[in-house]
Amino acid sequence: MIDTIIHTAVNLLKDVGVVVVVAYLVTRTDAYARVLDRRASFRDRLLLTLIFGLFSIWGTVSGSEMLGATANTRDLGPTMGGLAAGPFVGIGAGLIGAVQRLAMGGVTCVPCSLATFFIGAAAGAVYELNRRRFIGVVGAVVFMALAETFHMGLVFLLVHPFSEALEIVKAVYPPMLLSNCAGVAVFALIFANRERERTTAAAKARIDSEIATARAIQRGLLPRTDDLGLGDAAAAALSVAACLEPARDVGGDLYDLFALDDDRLCLVIGDVAGKGVAAGLFMSAADALVHAASMTGRPVDMILEIVNKELWRRNDTLMFVTLFIGVVRLSTGELQYASAGHCPPLVRRRAGGVAMLPSVRGAVLAVDPGLTFAVGTERLAAGDVLLLYTDGVTEATDAAGELFGDERLERSLADIGEGTPDETIARIMDNIGRFVGEAEQFDDIAMVVFRYEGKAGAGRESRPAPAHEGAPAGVRLPARLEETARLAELVEAFAGREDVGLTVAHDLALAAEEAFTNIVRHSLRHSSEPWVDVYLSRKGDEVRVRLEDAGPAFDPRSAPRADVSAGLDDRVPGGLGVHLMKNVCRRIDYERRDGHNVLTLTVAVAAREGEV
Repeated sequence: MIDTIIHTAVNLLKDVGVVVVVAYLVTRTDAYARVLDRRASFRDRLLLTLIFGLFSIWGTVSGSEMLGATANTRDLGPTMGGLAAGPFVGIGAGLIGAVQRLAMGGVTCVPCSLATFFIGAAAGAVYELNRRRFIGVVGAVVFMALAETFHMGLVFLLVHPFSEALEIVKAVYPPMLLSNCAGVAVFALIFANRERERTTAAAKARIDSEIATARAIQRGLLPRTDDLGLGDAAAAALSVAACLEPARDVGGDLYDLFALDDDRLCLVIGDVAGKGVAAGLFMSAADALVHAASMTGRPVDMILEIVNKELWRRNDTLMFVTLFIGVVRLSTGELQYASAGHCPPLVRRRAGGVAMLPSVRGAVLAVDPGLTFAVGTERLAAGDVLLLYTDGVTEATDAAGELFGDERLERSLADIGEGTPDETIARIMDNIGRFVGEAEQFDDIAMVVFRYEGKAGAGRESRPAPAHEGAPAGVRLPARLEETARLAELVEAFAGREDVGLTVAHDLALAAEEAFTNIVRHSLRHSSEPWVDVYLSRKGDEVRVRLEDAGPAFDPRSAPRADVSAGLDDRVPGGLGVHLMKNVCRRIDYERRDGHNVLTLTVAVAAREGEV
């Protein structure tokens, strides 16, 4: 008897190979995929019913005869159909297997047929009770063991005499329990693995979608080179193109181009240490800070100081940024720039030759809040080309590990000749592509090509102000509100030369801008001489800005004290500006001289040095 049981068990276990094939094929069907997605149709359920029903028949046919009974794996089909696809499939497969077993006849045909049907129904009920989810490998094996025990119980109940039933159960129960539990374990492992595959694929799809969205957002943040917010005259003074090629879906390189006013264009390019989404987010934060700081009218070195302090304060991830910022005055071609450890841009002169911009002092951003930066200046002539780039260009690597390098980049720029900025970028990218060949892109690549055409400036020029004996040279500005940016630039440049510190520079610029705004809005609205003369000077521990205009006489010191709690409609015109001027100035002097208003604003230096 023992030998027979072992032989039967071995034969049944051989069927496990068939179980593996069937389970694998079933889990790859579209019908089963829709079951997992809980959107299976009637046809899907009918197909699975037939598959598991036929597998139940095969389990009977491949079984072994013992004492007038068949040791088999018939219950495996309805069990897995019900546990994996629900009551419809479990009951249907059980009914198919039961009818086939009943047609075979024999002493156990009734209890075995009933057992197969009820096991399929019970498996479907377990699926529903488990919220239409598969119960897992362990759960399936336990269910199968209980199901086979139930099967043998029906044999005891319905086969007579009891002694015959006992002999049958003793012979078939051990091999059937072993083979069915082994088969359901294999089935369950394959089914569970398929669910994990789908879960992983769905998670990857979500991540890919989110990364694609992040890439689209990053692309959307890049400026349009055909619409920089400049007037027609200023736009004619330049042509520009840019590109960004991340090594991954989202990169840590970024460029920006934006107008500060009708005559000045800001060029920015930067590189975060690292790649991917985190680097892209940090770079976007840096760009937003540059934007905000640039709109205050501060010079480029102070912009970097502000950005550096803010990035350092927010730098929990210990990243750092290299960044170049340049401001081009389109009416003159003058470029003022500062660098935070970034690659020096290249200049291709129309007259011939390519060279790097002279390097200026400046370390990377977000590491040391006390950094200061130097300012460089360059004069661009009509036809000159400025190339800004990140180190992904020069550090592009071929299969042998050789870098593209500075020399190849300079040669590429020189060989392009009079090409447009778009053609320049396309040629450089083509040269990089041919150099690296099949090698994988190692780093993000960003480039900006700016060509100065030298045609802007109509109506934008500032003129020398009338000289006064013993007074410093001044500048005459058009009485237009947009000239406040030019005024701020003059004040900041003066403060930088005098080394008076950030706080004093800020206060002097604020006072000058408020005074200039009041003059433009209230004094010179109907004047035939819409100019404001600006003089800057230092004497001892004081810095001064003097503003002269030909408007009606007005002494701002006589303006009523501003009620800062009042609504906008209730405030005296100019009152708030005068209030701000009084707060930041040591002294405000006014006189009416030769039909002109002469306003002198004085800010103390010594008292504020400790704040710098």
